[in-house]
Amino acid sequence: MFARGLIRSNLLLSRTMVIKAGEKLPSAVVTVKGPGDKQDIKDLCKGKKTLLVGVVGAFTPTCDNQIPPFIEASADLKAKGVDQIGVITVNDAFVCNKWGESMNAADKVMMLADYQATFAKETGLDLPAVVDLLGNLRSTRFMMLINDETVEKITVESDPGKVTCTDVDTARSWL
Repeated sequence: MFARGLIRSNLLLSRTMVIKAGEKLPSAVVTVKGPGDKQDIKDLCKGKKTLLVGVVGAFTPTCDNQIPPFIEASADLKAKGVDQIGVITVNDAFVCNKWGESMNAADKVMMLADYQATFAKETGLDLPAVVDLLGNLRSTRFMMLINDETVEKITVESDPGKVTCTDVDTARSWL
C-alpha cells in the first residue's frame, strides 16, 4: 500500500491536472513506425490537424473494439479536415506495430508508442490504477483534436473500461 501511494505521489509531481482545450501539447517522445523512429509528439502534430485517440493498452478487449471504426472512417475523417489520426498507448513499438498490423491500420491510422508513459504523465492522462492488472502505468482512455500543437477539443472517459465519448461518432461531431 505504501509503495503504491509513493509511486502515485511521485507521478503527481510532474502534472496533477488533465490537459485542457486551449493548451499546448507537452514535449514527449513517442515511437511511430518502429524503435528507430522516435519523434516528439509536438513535432508530429506541428502544422497539422490531428485526431489523437488514447487507449489503455494494445490487444485489450475494449481497445480492440474501439479502434477499428477509426480505421474504417479514416478517409471520411480526413475529408472533413483531419490531416492525421493517431492512436497512442503505453506499449512498446513492437507491440504497437503488431497491433496496427492485426487491425490493418497501415497508412490510415498511426500507432504511437508512448513507451515510457511520458505523454500520459505530462498531460495528466496517466492511469496508475491498472498497474496491478496490466503490469505498468498506462494512459486513460481519451480523445483530443489537436490543431498545430494546441488542443482544440478533449474528452476523457470516466470509466476507462468503456467507450462512451471517445468513439468515432464523437470525433465526427467535432469536425
